[in-house]
Amino acid sequence: MKTIRSFSAWMVVLGFCAMAGIATAQRDGERSRMRTENMEKTWKLQANAVAAALGISEADTNTLTEAYQNSRKDFDAGMRDATSGGGRGSDNAARIKKVRELRAVYSTNLTKAIGDLGGKDVAKAVAQLTVFDRVSDQLTKALGELKLDDSALQKAMALVGTYSTDVRKATEKAVKEEDFGAIRPARQELKTALDDGLSDILDETQLVAWKDKTQMRGRGGRGAGGAQGERGGRGGRGARGGRGSN
Repeated sequence: MKTIRSFSAWMVVLGFCAMAGIATAQRDGERSRMRTENMEKTWKLQANAVAAALGISEADTNTLTEAYQNSRKDFDAGMRDATSGGGRGSDNAARIKKVRELRAVYSTNLTKAIGDLGGKDVAKAVAQLTVFDRVSDQLTKALGELKLDDSALQKAMALVGTYSTDVRKATEKAVKEEDFGAIRPARQELKTALDDGLSDILDETQLVAWKDKTQMRGRGGRGAGGAQGERGGRGGRGARGGRGSN
């Protein structure tokens, strides 16, 4: 009888463990789905900003957006595989090299997927969209959360686009010179310049919210400013008048 009770108790424990495992898997799946949906919104903002700058049609904008979103999903999956395992120093160099290789592959794939964009500058669109940088994604997401009007958002996205391409150039330079320690200071300097530029577009409240969303959170925390975020940031300037929001 004691053996039966012990067996029953173990069955109950195993049942609870199984249920807990299923619940965890469901939560993880839901988080993954929500993250993908949120990133798709961010990538759409990036694609729409490039499309608006190029002046392409709505149909070409939709084509560009879909192709870009798909390329980002594929790139992120490839990058997770390429950068798994952690490590510092020479491992960082190897991971950066692999990311550059992946970027080249998906840049080519994106160029093929978007077609001729009605005769517009495809190379320019691809160059702007294939930075494939998570920090730029965070900055774009932060802008989207400010609920700017279309005009202000377009101007702000143009500055973020410039920041992203400049960061890419600085990273490429650091990799070429094998000076990986230069990447973070370069990002910080460019982020400061970005904040200054946005101070002409955002009002005081929006600028404070922007800096709060994109600054580093504590020592070693990840944010959207430097290589892993930016600590602090310069104080907001005085209000420049409300820049209309939706």
